[in-house]
Amino acid sequence: RNSTLTGIQLDPLPKGNLLGTVMDACVPFSSEFKFISDSSSAAQIKTEWTINSTVTKSGKKFSYDFRIPGEYVIVGHLTDTATTCKNSLTYTVQAHEVPVADFNYSPEHPVENMDEVVFSNTSSGAELSLCNWYFISNDGYRSSQNTTSYLFSDAGNYPVALLVKNKWNCADTIVKTIKVETDFNVYVPNA
Repeated sequence: RNSTLTGIQLDPLPKGNLLGTVMDACVPFSSEFKFISDSSSAAQIKTEWTINSTVTKSGKKFSYDFRIPGEYVIVGHLTDTATTCKNSLTYTVQAHEVPVADFNYSPEHPVENMDEVVFSNTSSGAELSLCNWYFISNDGYRSSQNTTSYLFSDAGNYPVALLVKNKWNCADTIVKTIKVETDFNVYVPNA
């Protein structure tokens, strides 16, 4: 029997990590990315990054603006230029939707100290978890109900603010000015 011994050299796969300054936030946001490798061949690793299978970035540093809500998958393609060994890495960035704050109120032309104004939260967006009403110039009255009411004791213009948040802490605020009319009713005694 004849046999031959041959040495096989196994080169390590290129490896490392992608660090992002922001990996989970409310849109719009920007994140700076940096590839880090503790491999002895780190200097000879060529990197190319694909974001959601469409956008390609090259290099060990890049940035990306996240403007549309959703899950962004970043795939890194690593090539050791000395050995031609290849590897890939996958990372996910979460870009959350910002809610849109809005409300209605009734009656449209309230009268001082007579018409209790009912405020209804009509905000839109996924997973709304918090609403806070702020009645400015009215003794700091607040409410955290979706529907709330307030009786304005004096005529005038009163800003009312609504802050809404979703479960990811993305927030929006709207301020509307409520014009409260003067009570012009004249009371004449009948005696």
